[in-house]
Amino acid sequence: MFDDIESAIRDILSPIPSEACTKEWETPRWTKEIKERLCELGHKLGYKVCASNYNDKDWGEWLFDLVWLLSDKNGYLTSVPLVMECEWDYRSTNIEDDFQKLILARAHHRIMIFQQKTKDEVLRGIE
Repeated sequence: MFDDIESAIRDILSPIPSEACTKEWETPRWTKEIKERLCELGHKLGYKVCASNYNDKDWGEWLFDLVWLLSDKNGYLTSVPLVMECEWDYRSTNIEDDFQKLILARAHHRIMIFQQKTKDEVLRGIE
């Protein structure tokens, strides 16, 4: 079962593949769309967001490709609700390197975005 944040993430990211195929996006556009949608959601939920190439970010990329931060009233970091890594290289070693970073993250939500040439290769990658 998905929690509310997971459902919101699913809802905002699910349309991306269809949009990308219709408009023939290149990889940088995929990354931009994913980051923008997750950053907007993070702000909507009251978090600070860290990401490169997003105009409304609170800070640039920090430790991961995208991070949501929650701070107390004094500005001290209290939790990391979400981290995301995005790897477009097909090589499993590069994907695994980014995935290992997520395993170490002390975040409630961890997202790994990656691609493969076929659906079967994607399924093998997540086994």
